[in-house]
Amino acid sequence: MVSVAYTDAIGAFLFVGGFLVAIPLLSGQIDGGFLGMFKNLPEGRDTFTGNLSFMQAMGYIFPIFFLVLGDQNMIQRMGAAKDVETAKRSGRGLVIAEIFVCALIITMTTAGIYLLPNMDRPDTVIFQLAIGFLPPLMGGILMAACMSFIITTGDSYVLTISSNITYDIWNRFLRKDATDKEKLLFPRVSAVGVALLAYLMGRFFPDILSVQMYAYSMYGASVTPALVCALFAKKVTKIGGVCGILAGGLGTILWEIVFRSPFGIKSAIITVPFSFAVIYGVSALTQHKESVPLERVYGKNVA
Repeated sequence: MVSVAYTDAIGAFLFVGGFLVAIPLLSGQIDGGFLGMFKNLPEGRDTFTGNLSFMQAMGYIFPIFFLVLGDQNMIQRMGAAKDVETAKRSGRGLVIAEIFVCALIITMTTAGIYLLPNMDRPDTVIFQLAIGFLPPLMGGILMAACMSFIITTGDSYVLTISSNITYDIWNRFLRKDATDKEKLLFPRVSAVGVALLAYLMGRFFPDILSVQMYAYSMYGASVTPALVCALFAKKVTKIGGVCGILAGGLGTILWEIVFRSPFGIKSAIITVPFSFAVIYGVSALTQHKESVPLERVYGKNVA
């Protein structure tokens, strides 16, 4: 966590600062200025769901909601806090910061509706605004702010996955007597491997939004239901959790890749409830299986 804490903080300040400077410059190029930008939205863009139906909107909201609900990045950061009170303050600050940053992003993309009415790549709208409507210096700052956001998100996921590979698989099953030096080296090697694998997988998607929504749907349908049930449902069993993870992951692959999202329904709307149903169903059938003590899971005294 320490290795990315300072770079993440710098990236966050750069991101927010770049947007705060860019928004007044962009809104000044729109008739009516900042307030007029929201009062005179084109037809179809002036409602909560825009041109999307309710089901289509839920298809985008579901993956994001369940990703945030079980996001390992946040859980690791909360777990790294020095005490419970610090973690609670961090959580409250996170909610406030998230609302503020989302408001900045919405305002920026709203400016793009006016300045780029015929855009064909909405996933790059901020980059297009930076290049076409801002002075070179400010455009560069805005693009750097966006890249900092992408990089901090990417390195956080790479770090968490490499940590899982190192401690949950390699150290637990393959190299139980690993030295401290090996435990420092292996995450670095696995992080490079994870990054290369992510790049190769990204090549199969047409744009950033597609790979993002697929990843969010996969995580939200497989990991989050099992995590939520493990924390809040006392009768959920280990077998039920594993089956729920497999059901959510395989269901997402089948719905998105094999069936090609029939009727335009996004996979998360189907696979998230399905994963919960599998967890509870299998758990109900395996209630009398032997429970696993925490000491066996973590390999130490947790009392």
